[in-house]
Amino acid sequence: MRRSLFLPVAVLALLWGAQAFALTVRDVAGEFVCRCGCNKLLPDCDMPCGEQLRELIAVKIREGWDKPRIVALLVRGYGEQLLAAPTKQGFNLTAWVTPFLAMGAGALAICLVIRQWARSHPRLAANPRKPELPDDPYLARLEEELRRYDEGS
Repeated sequence: MRRSLFLPVAVLALLWGAQAFALTVRDVAGEFVCRCGCNKLLPDCDMPCGEQLRELIAVKIREGWDKPRIVALLVRGYGEQLLAAPTKQGFNLTAWVTPFLAMGAGALAICLVIRQWARSHPRLAANPRKPELPDDPYLARLEEELRRYDEGS
């Protein structure tokens, strides 16, 4: 009985697994922006050009093409500007690296400005609680009276 049950279960598992890992048009189209200039991702574009590209992707999926091959075909046919994200090679690598370099440079600039500011104000950096006050006879008299009051208590 166990052997007779194994074959149908194995066939169902294979069929279900194939559907779970099947390539969809949305999976592939998400790699591209529409070429009409609406700046939407291809799955979200309602223009005729978006529909044409999605149909081309659907045809290639039905023919058994995998995602990298379809992406390569569309890039070869329409150029790299169709890609939603630039490739990570050649000059396009700057689009990936530049934001991180800019943030690092900004953080370094802030650190240098703070260090320079702290060096130009040594009294504040050394004793932040009690700044030196100018000689004032009223302040001297106030301090004397407060001292006498503290001693009298």
